[in-house]
Amino acid sequence: VYIEALRSIEVGEELTYDYNLQFEGKIDPKTRARYACLCGTASCRGTMLEARPARRKKSARKAPRARG
Repeated sequence: VYIEALRSIEVGEELTYDYNLQFEGKIDPKTRARYACLCGTASCRGTMLEARPARRKKSARKAPRARG
């Protein structure tokens, strides 16, 4: 593995890596626990799985028709 740093790394400084692992299907609590990240940083998402965009709920209202 080769990692190119954007800044100098101090001797003894801990490095972390965001794996963004892809998982097909629904991510249930058991799966989330299996891929939990325990790095402890304030900006951690808490998972080694990829960040998925939030799903939008379908609206019960119909979109307005265009006039013209």
